[in-house]
Amino acid sequence: MRYWKDDAAFEVPCPKCGHSVELFKDEMSGRCSKCNHRFKNPKADFECATWCAYAEECLGFAPPRDAAANIGGGALTGRLLQAVKEQCESDPARVTHAMVVFQHAKHLVSAEGGDPRVVFAAALLLEIELLRAANETSGDTWDPARARETLEEIGLDTDVIERVCQTTASFLSGTTLETPEFRIVSDAHRLADLGVANLNSDSKGLDKDVLDGLKTETAKARARSLFS
Repeated sequence: MRYWKDDAAFEVPCPKCGHSVELFKDEMSGRCSKCNHRFKNPKADFECATWCAYAEECLGFAPPRDAAANIGGGALTGRLLQAVKEQCESDPARVTHAMVVFQHAKHLVSAEGGDPRVVFAAALLLEIELLRAANETSGDTWDPARARETLEEIGLDTDVIERVCQTTASFLSGTTLETPEFRIVSDAHRLADLGVANLNSDSKGLDKDVLDGLKTETAKARARSLFS
């Protein structure tokens, strides 16, 4: 921040009520103090990601040093992670779990394919929904409209949002969706849960049922490497 210029801070009108909201260029989103509407920062600038050694830790993955045009992918990931941190701030363990899920998802999507936007968004949206479910005392809490609003604020397009919601709904209902994105999201969460169970158990290792529960060969190999 020591190298920022005067234009690093600016005011933009709230897209819902028009009230002026002050933002900094490295903020993923802003919240209107008048109507409480959250919206993505229209002037977000992550040019630093093209040279900073900590871009991967900050945004989720580092773009090529000579390709500033690819920053959008990292910025999208950053907005997803920021949404989890904000909506799960009451449960630090859930935020930590989300970071572990995200790391597993990155590894799996690089080997198994699938749309990274759907994988990362569904994997992280699930953390928000699972926290809501844990805090609810009355039945089913899955609200597609609420989920779509969250994903729209992050900046995903309509087609991706629908696929994310399908993946999330299938996971929460316990049904299987025959897509690579669903398999990766399911395995990423399973691997994160295995890590927690392994830490809290006196008996280390994996049994056959655990491995059979994983849907991709990459996840099975990762489980053997991490927990055997």
